Amino acid sequence: MAKFPFYRKKKRLDTVARKMKKRWIYGLSIGGYALLAIYLFYPMLAHPLSRVITYPNGETTGDQWFVLWNLWWIKYSLLNLKTNPFITHYIFYPNVSSLVMSELCPLLGLASVPFQLLLPGARGLTLSYNFLFILNFLLSAISMFILVKALTHSSTSAFICGLIFVLLPVRLLHSIHLQNLTLEFIPLYVLFFYKTLISAQWRNVFAAALCVLLVVWTCLQYVPFLVLLSGFFLICWMIFNFQDIGDKQRILRLSALVVLCFLALLPNLLMYMKTPPVEAPPFEDTLYLAPDLMGFIIPPEFYGASSLLRKLPTFQLLYRLPITAHFTYLGITLIIFACIGIVKAPKKQVLPWMLSAVFFLVLSLGPYLIYNGELHKGIPLPYLFLYNHLPLFHLSRAPYRFVIVAELFLLVVAGFGVKALLEKGKKDSRKIFVFSCLIVLVLLDYKTRPYATLETTVPPIYERIAREPGNFAVFDEPFGLYADRCRYMFYQTTHHRPIWHGMTSRTCFIKRVAIRDQLLQNKNTILPTDRQALHILSSFGTLYLIQHGSTAGEQSGIKAVYRLQ
Repeated sequence: MAKFPFYRKKKRLDTVARKMKKRWIYGLSIGGYALLAIYLFYPMLAHPLSRVITYPNGETTGDQWFVLWNLWWIKYSLLNLKTNPFITHYIFYPNVSSLVMSELCPLLGLASVPFQLLLPGARGLTLSYNFLFILNFLLSAISMFILVKALTHSSTSAFICGLIFVLLPVRLLHSIHLQNLTLEFIPLYVLFFYKTLISAQWRNVFAAALCVLLVVWTCLQYVPFLVLLSGFFLICWMIFNFQDIGDKQRILRLSALVVLCFLALLPNLLMYMKTPPVEAPPFEDTLYLAPDLMGFIIPPEFYGASSLLRKLPTFQLLYRLPITAHFTYLGITLIIFACIGIVKAPKKQVLPWMLSAVFFLVLSLGPYLIYNGELHKGIPLPYLFLYNHLPLFHLSRAPYRFVIVAELFLLVVAGFGVKALLEKGKKDSRKIFVFSCLIVLVLLDYKTRPYATLETTVPPIYERIAREPGNFAVFDEPFGLYADRCRYMFYQTTHHRPIWHGMTSRTCFIKRVAIRDQLLQNKNTILPTDRQALHILSSFGTLYLIQHGSTAGEQSGIKAVYRLQ
């Protein structure tokens, strides 16, 4: 008994030591991911107030402007207009549009509010975008680290899997889509969903439901991913744990999770039911955004050995296809690590994850098989069945995005493979050497150049319009290009006036003005000599007609400004 205080003190010290070690592990992991972020995005970090990230070659589709507008609109509608951010007449004026099914990302918009209040105008908006971009990069790596560490009990393998997760092309080549980069909640949901299956603790149920809620309010298009991955992984898990299917407590936990997830989605469902039908993307878009089967093993442009493969006749056709054809590159290291994991880890432990990965790899191929640039309509795939029979699934126009879920499951299997490789080194020095070699191989496999940036300056005319009193609209032209319409939305974040053009992810009009659609039909510009058109613009309170240079959506300067009243 006299020794009891000593043992209690020793136990307390051991607990403190474990906590300190855990903090050091997470700190070093974050530091490693941060160094990678500095290398990849230093052109943006050097100009955080005036530049945002774009593709490595400097090209832009205009989506950055759309995302910046989303961040601004959340703040402006709630704090300035004090109105519902899901309904607006500030784009497609004078029509009234619903943004329920658009990629509005309300949670990201709310997170950007302090920056916009601190630095009004384009500078604060740009700073908030860049901060959220880097934050999502780091959190995505850490969330994958947490998932793999919880399953493999290996911090080193978890670090490597987190590194691969943020280097995957499907993620980095989406760098201009801030909402699609917000992946940190998906690995955490998978972890808590898995723990709900194997653990009796109810906190896992609430944590999984919270992750669903965060996904709903950051990137709504990932909700179908969660539904499908939960259902299919549950089936795979039950196949290998057949004896546990009848556990009443497990059934109760899963039922509670379904109810909580439904409640998390309920506000969006109610808003969707109150709005007119959403215009579904054409089926041709789905075919265009379906990847090539060879894309799983052939790196996209700017990645790894792509510069060498492009010169080979076998792959020249593949590299002439849209870049989405090989967004789905998995990486040779990831495939090797996963194969080792299947061989070395217990089959009951890894096969549910592997089968789920294979299912989503097939699903990401789209409605028909595309092999080496050739579409095979005689080989329909599961995506086509879901497209035709699953409600709302037809609104998802980019099949390649399902590879995100496949890669997540594959990384769990790969984590066991990396752990097996590291355990071969009996001495610490040998383990460090193997660990360093694996990191070098991963970095070589996913090697890419630092990402270019896009300037976010606004022409001075819009600042003068912002200072002008009164309520009026602005008409920008030309408006035929997608990138131009998105750019005009960004300029709106400075002048704060309704504009006649715009863009939403899924177009849905609550109120349409027929004369507006007739005016703009089959036109790319309105001439200052077109008196009838100018009269229509004036009758709807349009004060400025601004003509821009047309250079595929880049900032090309103002050609002319006309005041209509």
